[in-house]
This record gives sequence, C-alpha cells and structure tokens, in this order.
Amino acid sequence: MSGSGVTIRDTAQQQAGVASLKCSNTTAGHLAQRHQDILMRAGEAAELEVYIRGDGASGGEAVLHNPTTNKYLNSGGGWETTAVAFGSRTAATWAKSPVAFNVESYSIVRGDVCRLRLTLRKAAASSGDAWFDEAALWPTTNFLSVHGHNLDPALTVEWRVSTDNFVSNNVLLRTLSALQPSFWPTATFPASSNARWHRLRLVGTNSPASDAVWIGEWVLAQAKAMQRLPNPGPEIEFEQAQVRHRLPTGGQRVVRLEEHRRRIWRSSFRFVDPAWRDEAYEVYERSSAGAHPLVVVPNDMEATVLYGLLPANRIERRHPDSASAVTDVDVELEESAFPTWMA
Repeated sequence: MSGSGVTIRDTAQQQAGVASLKCSNTTAGHLAQRHQDILMRAGEAAELEVYIRGDGASGGEAVLHNPTTNKYLNSGGGWETTAVAFGSRTAATWAKSPVAFNVESYSIVRGDVCRLRLTLRKAAASSGDAWFDEAALWPTTNFLSVHGHNLDPALTVEWRVSTDNFVSNNVLLRTLSALQPSFWPTATFPASSNARWHRLRLVGTNSPASDAVWIGEWVLAQAKAMQRLPNPGPEIEFEQAQVRHRLPTGGQRVVRLEEHRRRIWRSSFRFVDPAWRDEAYEVYERSSAGAHPLVVVPNDMEATVLYGLLPANRIERRHPDSASAVTDVDVELEESAFPTWMA
C-alpha cells in the first residue's frame, strides 16, 4: 500500500459469507492491495477464481505473477511479460473472474516448484473502492488410486465429482474395480476434471470377514506420462514380510506371514536428448529427493500401481565414448507399508 491506500475487512459487502476484502484509495495513483504467495508445481494445471466488485466508477484487479520468470497470467490462461490482470471489475455488482491455466513448465522454470503471487488490488488509475471475495485455487485432476485397503471385490467403487460440493451437482466420473493391494481406473485415464470437489463412493457392504472398511491411502493427482520407455524394461520385486523359525533338523517353518506383498519397482532410462534427461531429474525433484510420496503406474494397460518413496540418492551413468551424450538414470520405488504389515 502507498499514500492514501488502505485495505480492510468489510462486513457491509460480501458475495458470500459475512465479509469481504475492501481496497480503497482517495488519491489516484496511490496503491491499495493484498497479496498471497502460493507454491505450485511446474507444469501444474489449475483453476483460479475470485469474485470482484467495483464502485461503479473505478474497479478492482486480480493479478497472478510468477517472479521466477517475471511473467503474468492473462485472462486467457497464458503467460506474458506485460503486467496484466487476469480478472477485473468496475461495475458496482459482484462478478466472478475465473481462469484455467498451466504453471510454466519444468524446462522454463528450471525447478520442480515455483512461487506464484496472487495480488488483489484497487486499480490505481483513479480513486475509489473495490471489493474481493471467495478467491479459490485448485488443481485439475485426471488420476485416482487407492492403496492398502480391505474393500471386498463385490463393492462398487465410484469416483464422483462436483462443482458445488455435491449440493445439486453430482457426476459419476469413473467406476473402479477394488483390486488388491491397490487399484486405479486401469487404461481409462479420464479427461482432466476441473471439478473442485471429489468423492470416493462405495456402493454395497463389506462382508463380515473383511470387517469395517479401511483405506491406507487415497490419491488424487495429475498423471504425467513419461516420454521415454525404460531400457531395459522395468522389474518388480515382490517381498512378503514373514517370521521364520529354524528347526533343529535344519529346516525352516514360517510362523507369521503378512497378507500383502510389498513391491519394489526398478527401471533404468537411457537418454540422449537433454529434454529426456530433464524428465528423469524432474521425477526426483517433484518428490523432493524422496521426501514426498510418488505413485507409479509401470504400464498404463495393466492394473499395477505402486505408492511409495524414492531413495534419497539416484544413480546416473554417463557414456563419454559414445557418439552422442548418452546417459543412464536408475529409478527405484519401494512401496510403502500397508496397515496390515508388520512394524
């Protein structure tokens, strides 16, 4: 803010709820604004909306800025160097300013995440008032998976979405099969859904043998398809936790066996094009070197889906004697323990 610019919580005006943000200036050119920094993933697709009200003579503006690239989001969802607003309003009535956009890509941002700054401001060209309310940001979604559960195969699993928190809008996006130990909408990636609310609906009742329903992890995400297949093909190691006793005769006896097998997925990617190397690096950086979970579908025509952590380190091999800059990158994902596994 500068000069005569002030911002307050105004209970006399609101689009919804009991109050709104009011930005005012009594002198043209003086600044009245509020901002919030938002951490988003490079390339992430999202929906952003805010309700704006002017005073009839001057109005308000909503601006999204990427300080990393010094670009601004325009009303069409594109990024440009001019300091534009994606939404504005002069009329003394409330109106929504929505925009669908993608954060600039990893190759442009040169990192897995970047900070965007959302600014709500009174247009500085003239004096007056502007109000803002119901600002919301959410990612679009085209992937769902369930991991570590006791759902009976007889249950019908529905992925439902809504634009109004299921008050009057309730749309079935996909029907899924409850496979063990995890499942996803096999080979049927839906078109990206910009719905703000999602629901996992179970139709039916678990059998007494399965007991009350429990789910280890339910993942909603944006799927990213790798542009390069593993070379050689991926491998999956199966590990079933158990306790064994060695008998006096020299044999062994399994005295405790866990229900689920833990899986470890390993792949090696060979890259020549620098953009392909970027993809391998991006996998690690998106997970903050294994600090955050990653979901892997080794083959999108099969049911296998794994949820786990990458190791903190990665192995990269260069081939300096080859005709081109060939690089091998090894990737390993160890599936996280499910609730029924031994500690």
